[in-house]
Amino acid sequence: MVDDLEEAESHCQQRKVWQRIKQLSGNRRRRANAVRDLAGDMIDNPVQQRERWTEYFSKLLNPAPTTTQLTDLEGLNIDPCFDCLSAEDSPPNSEEILQTLKRLKNHKSSGIDGVSNEQLRYGFSGLVGPLKALFCVVWEKEQIPEGWLKGIISVIP
Repeated sequence: MVDDLEEAESHCQQRKVWQRIKQLSGNRRRRANAVRDLAGDMIDNPVQQRERWTEYFSKLLNPAPTTTQLTDLEGLNIDPCFDCLSAEDSPPNSEEILQTLKRLKNHKSSGIDGVSNEQLRYGFSGLVGPLKALFCVVWEKEQIPEGWLKGIISVIP
């Protein structure tokens, strides 16, 4: 095992190095398995804990709707969302999309569509055109697709 560690280090495989160090050290992080309910009492049952996490994130990510009267907005000085954008700006061009795809980091979780950064990064040659068309539609309509606003939250045991 130590030989594997040295070999991984000589080949600059940092992920493998740290995995081996973790195995050799035998140190395991203790998982906190204490969850409190709304009253502040501890929950020991894993099923109830999962239900509490579901309740917590549902409340966090789906807040109660608020109502705003249009008269409340009169006289309000609205700042632009993006200070760097102006009326003369245009949708992203192919070169900007290509550079952004190349800068994506590996080993990140995929979104709700299941597409990983690696797929985007290494499949860029066939993606730049369709992505440009998609971004132009979003730019012109000034609406973000509903799916882009969704995320996935996973409980890591």
